[in-house]
Amino acid sequence: MLDRVTGMQVFARVAALGSLSAAARALGMSQTMATKHVAAMEERLGVKLLHRTTRRISLTEAGRNYLEAIERILIEIDDGRLPPRPRRLRCAERCASTHPWPKTVYLVGNRSPPTT
Repeated sequence: MLDRVTGMQVFARVAALGSLSAAARALGMSQTMATKHVAAMEERLGVKLLHRTTRRISLTEAGRNYLEAIERILIEIDDGRLPPRPRRLRCAERCASTHPWPKTVYLVGNRSPPTT
């Protein structure tokens, strides 16, 4: 599975530069990898984000809407308000003894798990 934050960065750069190859160069990756990130995002979302021709790339309506949403997310990540990946914390012994699933909790942002 490809990293979703990197996929968002690739997509935003493709939209800004109008080219997969230019976006890949700017991000220090191959054009093939940039294409895989965009394709994985389209597959996950179930919509086409880009109109592709041999000479030009443009955003679909879904692509424009998605770009607007991810630009806010990427700004927050760059500003340090959101972690780029979830933090992993171990449950307390009390949690481990009452729940059969693995003893790892994933947190996003600065929220803590509810206490019982």
